[in-house]
Amino acid sequence: MSVRPLVVLFLVAFPLSLVALPIHALGDRDTIVLASAGRAPLASLDDVSVRFAEVAGHDAYLRVSVIDESGNPIGGGRIVQMLPNETREVHLRDVFAEEALANRRLQIEVLGGDGRVSVTSTARALVPEPNATASKRRIVGPHQPPPLTSDLINGAEASGAIDSETALLYRVYMLHGDGRLPAQFHGDNPPIDVDSLYMSEVRRRFDSLSPATQAIVAPFLVPPAYTDSWTNVKAGSVSVSAIPKPKPCQSPSNQWSFVDAPTVPVRVWYVTLLSADQVFATQIGQLVEKFWSREADLMHTSASTTGLPLSDASDPCGGGDGKLDIYITDLPPRVSGHTIPFQPPCNQATAAYIEVARNAPAGTIIHEVFHAFQLSFAVNGCTNNQDYAWWAEGSAKWAEDYVESALFPGIQSEHPVAPFYMKDPQTPLDEPDPGPIAYHAYSTYLLPFHQYRTTGNADFVRVAWQNCAREPAIEALDHALASAGGLEKVWPEFVKNNWNRDPVDIYTKVDALTDKINPTSLSPTGPSDIDVYEMKYELPHTTAVYYDFDLTKGGNARSVAFWNGVTNALDVRDISNGALGPQYVTDAGNSDDIKGAHVTAIFSKGGKWQKPEDWTSKPFSAYCRDVTDERVDELVIIISNSEFKDRQRKLKPPKKNPILFISHVGCRRWLGEVNWVNGDVSTNAQVTFDRVGVSAGPLAVTYSVTSGGLSWSAGKCGSGSVGLTGADATLVTYNYLPPENPAHGTYTAAGIGPAVGACGGSVKFPWWTIPPPPIAPGIPLARWLHVGGDGTQLSDSFNVTNARWDWQLTSQKQ
Repeated sequence: MSVRPLVVLFLVAFPLSLVALPIHALGDRDTIVLASAGRAPLASLDDVSVRFAEVAGHDAYLRVSVIDESGNPIGGGRIVQMLPNETREVHLRDVFAEEALANRRLQIEVLGGDGRVSVTSTARALVPEPNATASKRRIVGPHQPPPLTSDLINGAEASGAIDSETALLYRVYMLHGDGRLPAQFHGDNPPIDVDSLYMSEVRRRFDSLSPATQAIVAPFLVPPAYTDSWTNVKAGSVSVSAIPKPKPCQSPSNQWSFVDAPTVPVRVWYVTLLSADQVFATQIGQLVEKFWSREADLMHTSASTTGLPLSDASDPCGGGDGKLDIYITDLPPRVSGHTIPFQPPCNQATAAYIEVARNAPAGTIIHEVFHAFQLSFAVNGCTNNQDYAWWAEGSAKWAEDYVESALFPGIQSEHPVAPFYMKDPQTPLDEPDPGPIAYHAYSTYLLPFHQYRTTGNADFVRVAWQNCAREPAIEALDHALASAGGLEKVWPEFVKNNWNRDPVDIYTKVDALTDKINPTSLSPTGPSDIDVYEMKYELPHTTAVYYDFDLTKGGNARSVAFWNGVTNALDVRDISNGALGPQYVTDAGNSDDIKGAHVTAIFSKGGKWQKPEDWTSKPFSAYCRDVTDERVDELVIIISNSEFKDRQRKLKPPKKNPILFISHVGCRRWLGEVNWVNGDVSTNAQVTFDRVGVSAGPLAVTYSVTSGGLSWSAGKCGSGSVGLTGADATLVTYNYLPPENPAHGTYTAAGIGPAVGACGGSVKFPWWTIPPPPIAPGIPLARWLHVGGDGTQLSDSFNVTNARWDWQLTSQKQ
């Protein structure tokens, strides 16, 4: 195609006859309305121009529109993206059709950016209308952020207020800053810089659109260097109801020039007289030259770096050769680029072209070029539908890290999207984003990022794209990860590292990524001496939920147990024939119920993080925080679902919810004394009980005497003392029974002997006897003995006829 010096929409050269008359300086969201002096139509004016000069040293985004007497734009207007300290000029006849210029008012809106723009015009040609300056676009309530434009469109479509075709059209307007978007959809810009593959959806649906909609969107599917592109078609033309008869791209525009990358098949286009864009085009060519082989070597099936992306040489819109074309153009705030396929990306590979904003960062160029590689792979469906859209955006966003970490360390352009995954790990990988801005899809880059950064091998990305020719992207990725065990093995490791805190802070260490998962908060139930945290969840495929427990709060967490109701059928029932009452029981879970279920525990002891543990197969885990080696300070439970084959199934507890059970009852050592008096016989035991173990279940903690002595007096038979180490004595505390069991937080004990010589014989004194537990009706003197003193005191007495036992023991922590 021929390229001539200049006939350009936005000029930077000024005729000597122009007298600049200052009108106004516009900042963020300001709007000004200009009218011709004497109320004459704009069409009657000589070659009227408006000059813009950015004066604050920042980017600014404007839209210039002709408006009617009611203030409605005539046509879509024109976006003017101002670079810092740049001056540009708009000749109205280069931008607007004669039908539009038959009106007399010109509206200039600042859509975003931190810049400030001085507006001037030919002397006396245009003047501000009275009260023509306003900040009318900001939709702000007290302490409430304005809604996003994309959310307003998505909500209207979801509610049925607009149909799917209208929503598509409005999204095209949004992505290009077109003034025809109705006022009720004027919301805020995206919170981060975004690119969009949405024009793939427009391309796919084009043939099914009404003729009127086809006519409107057709220019947006034409590369900017052609006269029938949206960047060249004059705004405000009479509405058309059918597609223009000539095929697109028959007439190259002489407003554009290009530079070719030195050795790779890339051509970068720019508006000829925008000198800043000429420099930027050269820089883009040099940038692509540096990273091309890294993407190409990864995505090619051989060592060759030719053949992909697909050539567009046979397409009439292909720029005159087979190279990948990148066009620098004006885009609205926060929209940094588009990749647009030449053919619907459905069941076929296709060539593509790229549009990037005038200030597009390196990450955008890397990302968009990777989209072009992706579109060179046929998929079993459409690249932009639910099965593949997440992988298209996720792997392209990952490519930014893959390139930048090797060639441009420190850029880390992918970081801003990580929070979209971290804040909602219960959204499936392939969950569609509602509309053209793929916040969730971008954030799925974390999965390939994790796999590459932990293994050093990125081949699975290419293999997954190859597999997409026959299966959805999740299956394709699962098979590409076969050597690593597929998603069954990779998923729990991925969700574990997403916690991104010590000791699983690999993201921070290898990439300075500090974003973290937000855990799900829980409130405990139970009586004052027990906290029971129920982990209720319903996890869709490829999701996870995180629970974080700080066991140091309050200082009363002594006996801690996790009952695994994730892979076990957790129940509360009596399995002791009435002897102990209801207790936690972990039966084996049904294999169909627990498919994909994983449980990971991350915990610290004594302020030091331990190696994470896989608790998937453990029915329970119990800790005594009175023991130094078991003093868990913080416990993170991660429950994840790696199963994806049944997209409708949700992972739920097979029976009762898994629980974290925290008791205040001591569990390591009890130290104190026990006194017995029966007539003239008495004993005083100074005794220490140490933990022997935790019963299966767990139910209780058992103790034995490890030290102490018994002093005795038997009237005329004398007195004496004897050591109690190894004595026939037991202590059991029921730390882990559920709250509905009356025995929770109780204890039993008994102590006798050792044998001493008294009254001419050998005697074993029953130095500790307690009431029997009321496990059945009618047991004399039966009662439960509860651990008191906030779980630290065994203090009570027991009387039987003439005998009385009194005891006072205190829990001891290590």
